[in-house]
Amino acid sequence: MATVKINTAYNVPIDFELSGLDRRFFAWLIDFGIRFFYLLIVGYFIRSITFNDSLSYEAIEERKIVYQVLLMLPLFFYFLLFEVFFNGQSIGKAILKIRVVSIEGYKPTVIQYLTRWILRLVDLGFISLGVLTAGSIYTNWIGVLFIIPNIIAIIMLVNSKAEQRLGDIVSGTVVIKLKPTTMLSDTIFENVSKTYKVVYTNVLKLSDRDITIIKTALQNYDKSGNDNTLWLITDKLKTVLDITQVNEPYYMLETVLKDYNYLTSN
Repeated sequence: MATVKINTAYNVPIDFELSGLDRRFFAWLIDFGIRFFYLLIVGYFIRSITFNDSLSYEAIEERKIVYQVLLMLPLFFYFLLFEVFFNGQSIGKAILKIRVVSIEGYKPTVIQYLTRWILRLVDLGFISLGVLTAGSIYTNWIGVLFIIPNIIAIIMLVNSKAEQRLGDIVSGTVVIKLKPTTMLSDTIFENVSKTYKVVYTNVLKLSDRDITIIKTALQNYDKSGNDNTLWLITDKLKTVLDITQVNEPYYMLETVLKDYNYLTSN
């Protein structure tokens, strides 16, 4: 299972499983089917203009050109528009539960999406163009020139450790499955509200290792119900954090976790 490490907002690396070439292909196939169906509708609409006897030949040709340009724009910008406005997912990617993300762990910028889209014309665009035009481009030797970039793109995808095509490499993006193999709950970090009020102000005396031990102890308590370890930890924390009395060790340790997360992330 190929994975990629992506830093979260807490600067903690989380392992995400790469989408896999099979998922990317089937996602592309779904998107191709949607675009092909759209093309059929557009073609039917444009052909209907030709049979309008009330218009002159010149008027029909002028309208056909205008309609072709306007109606083909969504097809041309399909991937760019969907990835920008739907958080890195086209319809095919959403169905296959994969997404484009920045290799640094942030949401890709518009420039990154634009770079991917432009280089898609080199990577895969000619395949779509060839099929969508009923293969007419491959009826002569010129077609070989259009196949070469596709072969290069496939070779790059297969040999890339992060399964990146040229557009991904240049834009600094990668396609991942939505469910990370390492969950945030496996780390020391937890989501804490911005309005949270810190209880133990000197909690930063603790280290990440200390917090890991505390979180592990709480998780073990949730499974076993044995609070002996919790009492041992709270006895040590009383000295470090200058706490005089502890009535409920579980609540105290949970509070310590939240305090630590809040102070280290703000």
